[in-house]
Amino acid sequence: MRTVLRLLFLFTCSLPLDAFFGLSSVFKYSEVENSMKHHSVCKSLGLRGRQLKNCNSSLNVSRALTKALRMSRRECAHLFRFDRWKCDYNENYRIRLIKKDFKESAFLFALSAASLVHSVARACSKKAFSKRCNCYEPPSPNRRRMNILNGICGDNLPFAVKYVKRFLQLQQHAHSDVIKHNVKVGIKAVVDSNITRIECPPIVYGQQSCPDDQKLVKLKLAPFRTVSKLLKRYYKRAVMVTNNNKKGVGLEHISDTRLVFGSKSPDFCTRSQFSPGVKGRICKKDEK
Repeated sequence: MRTVLRLLFLFTCSLPLDAFFGLSSVFKYSEVENSMKHHSVCKSLGLRGRQLKNCNSSLNVSRALTKALRMSRRECAHLFRFDRWKCDYNENYRIRLIKKDFKESAFLFALSAASLVHSVARACSKKAFSKRCNCYEPPSPNRRRMNILNGICGDNLPFAVKYVKRFLQLQQHAHSDVIKHNVKVGIKAVVDSNITRIECPPIVYGQQSCPDDQKLVKLKLAPFRTVSKLLKRYYKRAVMVTNNNKKGVGLEHISDTRLVFGSKSPDFCTRSQFSPGVKGRICKKDEK
């Protein structure tokens, strides 16, 4: 256990708290939302180094990142509003929590990554992110051409996934394998929730069938509420891993639809360093 906590401590002191801006931000969202200059917004998100430079590169980028922060906080508060742990975004509780390998920490990392992917993919389809991303392009050249001719602009999920992995710098740094796994679970939840439709151009063919190379490919993300509910289900059946698994041994055998954690959570009933407790709130008896 000491070995694992030491790994997590190194993780939180090097980069990841900055990487997961929605978790490390020490400002309330209202302050971020009301900022007029995007440079101020980027600093409010708790970014540094390459991530801060990336955010500062464009007003559109900072807006997409801010939207991701808003979505993750809103959904977390909604999903756990009747639970003992209410997903409190008070900076002191939150930062202490993500330095531990609790089940709740696993959920926060997954949700943060998922919100980034969702926000970037949507921004690309609206041409409101960067010059490097636009509408989703089907692999087939003919279908790409048909989409363009018919004005079809899908959410660019493939670009968003690649961008977020680079943004979080998962490969370049010695992240905890447990946190890497949970981040991948969050990203995959968005991918698994997307809606891909292949259909004929209605103006040309109406209700009739058409050749495959004439079909349109529409990729649309599911609402983020759908993604967050999926992650809540993963949270409920999260897997506690052994010390060896925390070092990376055996994690490859755990499904990418299962969150993993290493320490038993506090009960969250009474006020502690991780939670304000449940005083004055109504909680479900079967929720922990």
